[in-house]
Parts: sequence; C-alpha cells; structure tokens
Amino acid sequence: MTRRITITLPDDIAARLDVEPNASAFIAEALRGHIRVEQAWAALRAAGYLPTTESRAHGRRRLNDARARVTAESLAESTRQLDAAKARAQSR
Repeated sequence: MTRRITITLPDDIAARLDVEPNASAFIAEALRGHIRVEQAWAALRAAGYLPTTESRAHGRRRLNDARARVTAESLAESTRQLDAAKARAQSR
C-alpha cells in the first residue's frame, strides 16, 4: 500500500531528485536507510552502549580508514578468496 504526500524540499535536494527516474523510490530507500541507522543506534543503546560525539567520530574515522584501504586489487583478491571458498564448500 502507498500514500501520496506532499513535501517541501530545499532547492539542492529537489535538484538531485530531478535526475532520478523514480524520485519516490529514491526517497523511500533513503528513508529506509535512515530508519535502519536509527534502529541500530537504538539496539546499541539497549545493549548499554551510550554513543557520544567522540565515539561516533572515532567510528567514522575507522570506517573512513578502512574504506581508504579498499583498492581494485584488494576487491579482486577478496572475490578470488570467496570464489575459492564457495568451490571448496560445493565440492564437499
């Protein structure tokens, strides 16, 4: 089921949506991602983790560092390793 709603957006966001073939689907997926993040933070808080500005910044730095280490070669090697593991599992 779907509902039609009207929203007002800043010009830069509206311009971005102008290039989407299906702006509604794009917005829905973006909001689902935001909801997943909210749910993850709620689960962390429920587990006793109290996020702070510093801990979030630390997490962002670690994620950015990990992303910086990803290269075409490292992705290809990971793919080779996964393919080999799948082949071993199928041969059993």
